[in-house]
Amino acid sequence: MPMNAMLTSLLLQKLGLRKLMMLLCQSPPDDIDELVACYNVTLKSVLDKHAPFKNKGIIERTCVPWFNEEIKEVKRKCRKAERTWRDTSGNQKKLFTATMKLINESKTRDLPPVPDNAVCASSIAKFYRKIANIREQLDSRILLQDILLDHMSTELGIEGVVLKWFGSYLKVRYLSFNPSKEHGDMQAAKSMELCVNDIMNWMSKDKRLMNDDKMESY
Repeated sequence: MPMNAMLTSLLLQKLGLRKLMMLLCQSPPDDIDELVACYNVTLKSVLDKHAPFKNKGIIERTCVPWFNEEIKEVKRKCRKAERTWRDTSGNQKKLFTATMKLINESKTRDLPPVPDNAVCASSIAKFYRKIANIREQLDSRILLQDILLDHMSTELGIEGVVLKWFGSYLKVRYLSFNPSKEHGDMQAAKSMELCVNDIMNWMSKDKRLMNDDKMESY
Protein backbone atom coordinates (compact mmCIF):
# COMPACT_ATOMS: atom_id res chain seq x y z
CA MET A 1 0.00 0.00 0.00
CA PRO A 2 1.55 3.42 -0.97
CA MET A 3 2.52 5.75 1.86
CA ASN A 4 0.22 8.57 0.70
CA ALA A 5 -2.80 6.28 0.53
CA MET A 6 -1.95 4.86 3.96
CA LEU A 7 -1.71 8.32 5.55
CA THR A 8 -4.98 9.39 3.93
CA SER A 9 -6.72 6.27 5.22
CA LEU A 10 -5.36 6.81 8.76
CA LEU A 11 -6.44 10.46 8.81
CA LEU A 12 -9.92 9.60 7.55
CA GLN A 13 -10.30 6.96 10.25
CA LYS A 14 -9.06 9.30 12.99
CA LEU A 15 -10.73 12.59 12.04
CA GLY A 16 -13.48 11.80 9.59
CA LEU A 17 -14.04 13.41 6.22
CA ARG A 18 -15.82 16.54 7.50
CA LYS A 19 -13.14 17.49 10.07
CA LEU A 20 -10.39 16.78 7.57
CA MET A 21 -11.98 19.10 5.01
CA MET A 22 -12.23 21.88 7.62
CA LEU A 23 -8.47 21.69 8.27
CA LEU A 24 -7.65 22.27 4.62
CA CYS A 25 -7.39 25.70 3.05
CA GLN A 26 -10.86 27.13 2.51
CA SER A 27 -9.86 30.01 0.18
CA PRO A 28 -6.92 28.93 -2.01
CA PRO A 29 -4.91 31.72 -3.72
CA ASP A 30 -5.04 32.26 -7.47
CA ASP A 31 -1.29 32.44 -8.03
CA ILE A 32 0.22 29.05 -8.82
CA ASP A 33 3.31 29.52 -6.65
CA GLU A 34 1.27 30.68 -3.68
CA LEU A 35 -1.15 27.74 -4.24
CA VAL A 36 1.71 25.21 -4.17
CA ALA A 37 3.17 26.82 -1.05
CA CYS A 38 -0.24 26.82 0.64
CA TYR A 39 -0.69 23.16 -0.30
CA ASN A 40 2.66 22.14 1.19
CA VAL A 41 2.29 24.21 4.36
CA THR A 42 -1.31 23.11 5.00
CA LEU A 43 -0.64 19.40 4.52
CA LYS A 44 2.57 19.56 6.58
CA SER A 45 0.77 21.23 9.48
CA VAL A 46 -2.06 18.68 9.39
CA LEU A 47 0.37 15.75 9.28
CA ASP A 48 2.57 17.19 12.04
CA LYS A 49 -0.45 17.64 14.27
CA HIS A 50 -2.35 14.40 13.70
CA ALA A 51 0.29 12.03 12.27
CA PRO A 52 3.65 13.16 13.60
CA PHE A 53 6.87 11.25 13.13
CA LYS A 54 7.79 8.90 15.96
CA ASN A 55 11.15 7.38 16.73
CA LYS A 56 11.20 3.63 17.12
CA GLY A 57 14.04 1.61 18.50
CA ILE A 58 15.32 -1.42 16.61
CA ILE A 59 16.73 -4.33 18.54
CA GLU A 60 19.75 -5.76 16.80
CA ARG A 61 20.25 -9.45 17.23
CA THR A 62 23.40 -11.24 16.30
CA CYS A 63 22.97 -13.76 13.54
CA VAL A 64 23.93 -17.30 14.44
CA PRO A 65 26.17 -19.02 11.90
CA TRP A 66 23.92 -22.04 11.44
CA PHE A 67 20.83 -19.97 10.44
CA ASN A 68 21.44 -19.97 6.70
CA GLU A 69 19.17 -19.36 3.69
CA GLU A 70 18.10 -23.01 3.50
CA ILE A 71 16.77 -22.91 7.07
CA LYS A 72 15.01 -19.61 6.34
CA GLU A 73 13.24 -21.16 3.37
CA VAL A 74 12.13 -24.16 5.44
CA LYS A 75 10.87 -21.81 8.17
CA ARG A 76 8.85 -19.82 5.62
CA LYS A 77 7.27 -23.01 4.29
CA CYS A 78 6.47 -24.13 7.83
CA ARG A 79 4.74 -20.82 8.63
CA LYS A 80 2.82 -21.01 5.36
CA ALA A 81 1.65 -24.51 6.26
CA GLU A 82 0.63 -23.30 9.74
CA ARG A 83 -1.48 -20.51 8.23
CA THR A 84 -3.13 -23.02 5.92
CA TRP A 85 -3.85 -25.30 8.89
CA ARG A 86 -5.42 -22.45 10.88
CA ASP A 87 -7.66 -21.54 7.94
CA THR A 88 -8.78 -25.10 7.19
CA SER A 89 -8.67 -26.98 10.51
CA GLY A 90 -12.39 -26.43 11.23
CA ASN A 91 -13.63 -26.97 7.68
CA GLN A 92 -13.50 -30.51 6.34
CA LYS A 93 -13.97 -29.42 2.72
CA LYS A 94 -11.06 -26.98 2.86
CA LEU A 95 -8.98 -29.56 4.73
CA PHE A 96 -9.43 -32.20 2.03
CA THR A 97 -8.75 -29.60 -0.68
CA ALA A 98 -5.51 -28.60 1.02
CA THR A 99 -4.52 -32.25 1.40
CA MET A 100 -5.08 -32.92 -2.30
CA LYS A 101 -2.97 -29.88 -3.17
CA LEU A 102 -0.14 -31.10 -0.95
CA ILE A 103 -0.08 -34.58 -2.46
CA ASN A 104 -0.74 -33.24 -5.99
CA GLU A 105 -3.82 -35.39 -6.41
CA SER A 106 -6.14 -34.59 -9.27
CA LYS A 107 -9.70 -33.60 -8.43
CA THR A 108 -11.13 -35.47 -11.41
CA ARG A 109 -12.06 -39.14 -11.12
CA ASP A 110 -11.63 -40.83 -14.47
CA LEU A 111 -13.58 -43.97 -15.28
CA PRO A 112 -11.69 -47.02 -16.52
CA PRO A 113 -11.31 -47.10 -20.31
CA VAL A 114 -13.97 -49.10 -22.16
CA PRO A 115 -14.18 -49.87 -25.88
CA ASP A 116 -17.85 -48.95 -26.13
CA ASN A 117 -20.48 -47.26 -23.96
CA ALA A 118 -22.91 -50.10 -24.66
CA VAL A 119 -20.42 -52.64 -23.32
CA CYS A 120 -19.93 -50.56 -20.17
CA ALA A 121 -23.69 -50.26 -19.62
CA SER A 122 -24.16 -54.00 -20.16
CA SER A 123 -21.47 -54.89 -17.62
CA ILE A 124 -23.08 -52.62 -15.03
CA ALA A 125 -26.51 -54.11 -15.75
CA LYS A 126 -25.19 -57.57 -14.82
CA PHE A 127 -24.96 -56.53 -11.16
CA TYR A 128 -28.57 -55.31 -11.17
CA ARG A 129 -29.70 -58.61 -12.72
CA LYS A 130 -27.88 -60.55 -10.01
CA ILE A 131 -29.68 -58.58 -7.32
CA ALA A 132 -33.02 -59.07 -9.06
CA ASN A 133 -32.45 -62.84 -9.33
CA ILE A 134 -31.54 -63.13 -5.65
CA ARG A 135 -34.63 -61.20 -4.62
CA GLU A 136 -36.87 -63.39 -6.78
CA GLN A 137 -35.53 -66.54 -5.12
CA LEU A 138 -36.16 -65.23 -1.60
CA ASP A 139 -39.42 -65.96 0.16
CA SER A 140 -40.32 -62.60 1.67
CA ARG A 141 -42.90 -64.16 3.98
CA ILE A 142 -40.39 -66.56 5.56
CA LEU A 143 -37.74 -63.85 5.68
CA LEU A 144 -40.01 -61.46 7.56
CA GLN A 145 -41.08 -64.23 9.94
CA ASP A 146 -37.47 -65.06 10.76
CA ILE A 147 -36.67 -61.40 11.36
CA LEU A 148 -39.70 -61.08 13.65
CA LEU A 149 -38.77 -64.16 15.67
CA ASP A 150 -35.14 -63.05 15.97
CA HIS A 151 -36.26 -59.60 17.15
CA MET A 152 -38.58 -61.17 19.73
CA SER A 153 -35.72 -63.31 21.03
CA THR A 154 -32.86 -60.78 21.05
CA GLU A 155 -34.64 -57.48 21.69
CA LEU A 156 -37.73 -58.47 23.69
CA GLY A 157 -36.25 -61.42 25.60
CA ILE A 158 -38.97 -63.92 24.64
CA GLU A 159 -37.62 -67.48 24.97
CA GLY A 160 -38.67 -71.06 25.60
CA VAL A 161 -42.23 -72.28 25.13
CA VAL A 162 -43.56 -68.81 24.35
CA LEU A 163 -41.12 -68.31 21.47
CA LYS A 164 -41.90 -71.80 20.13
CA TRP A 165 -45.62 -71.01 20.23
CA PHE A 166 -45.04 -67.83 18.18
CA GLY A 167 -42.88 -69.84 15.76
CA SER A 168 -45.59 -72.46 15.29
CA TYR A 169 -48.20 -69.73 14.88
CA LEU A 170 -46.15 -68.00 12.16
CA LYS A 171 -44.71 -70.99 10.30
CA VAL A 172 -46.13 -74.45 10.93
CA ARG A 173 -49.70 -73.93 12.17
CA TYR A 174 -52.26 -75.41 9.80
CA LEU A 175 -56.04 -75.57 10.23
CA SER A 176 -58.19 -77.91 8.16
CA PHE A 177 -61.85 -78.91 8.18
CA ASN A 178 -63.08 -82.30 7.02
CA PRO A 179 -66.88 -82.65 7.06
CA SER A 180 -68.43 -86.03 7.83
CA LYS A 181 -70.24 -88.02 5.15
CA GLU A 182 -73.57 -87.64 6.96
CA HIS A 183 -73.86 -84.02 5.87
CA GLY A 184 -73.95 -82.70 2.34
CA ASP A 185 -71.34 -80.48 0.74
CA MET A 186 -73.54 -77.38 0.84
CA GLN A 187 -74.18 -77.72 4.56
CA ALA A 188 -70.47 -78.34 5.21
CA ALA A 189 -69.49 -75.26 3.23
CA LYS A 190 -72.08 -73.18 5.08
CA SER A 191 -70.81 -74.42 8.44
CA MET A 192 -67.24 -73.68 7.40
CA GLU A 193 -68.21 -70.16 6.32
CA LEU A 194 -69.90 -69.50 9.66
CA CYS A 195 -66.82 -70.78 11.49
CA VAL A 196 -64.51 -68.55 9.47
CA ASN A 197 -66.77 -65.54 10.10
CA ASP A 198 -66.66 -66.21 13.84
CA ILE A 199 -62.86 -66.38 13.72
CA MET A 200 -62.65 -63.14 11.72
CA ASN A 201 -64.96 -61.36 14.17
CA TRP A 202 -62.88 -62.56 17.08
CA MET A 203 -59.65 -61.41 15.39
CA SER A 204 -61.08 -58.00 14.49
CA LYS A 205 -62.09 -57.42 18.11
CA ASP A 206 -58.53 -58.29 19.14
CA LYS A 207 -57.12 -55.94 16.44
CA ARG A 208 -55.87 -58.75 14.22
CA LEU A 209 -56.40 -59.42 10.54
CA MET A 210 -56.79 -62.63 8.57
CA ASN A 211 -54.97 -63.03 5.28
CA ASP A 212 -57.66 -64.14 2.81
CA ASP A 213 -55.04 -64.95 0.16
CA LYS A 214 -53.71 -67.84 2.28
CA MET A 215 -57.08 -69.51 2.83
CA GLU A 216 -57.74 -72.53 0.63
CA SER A 217 -60.89 -74.60 0.20
CA TYR A 218 -61.30 -77.93 -1.60
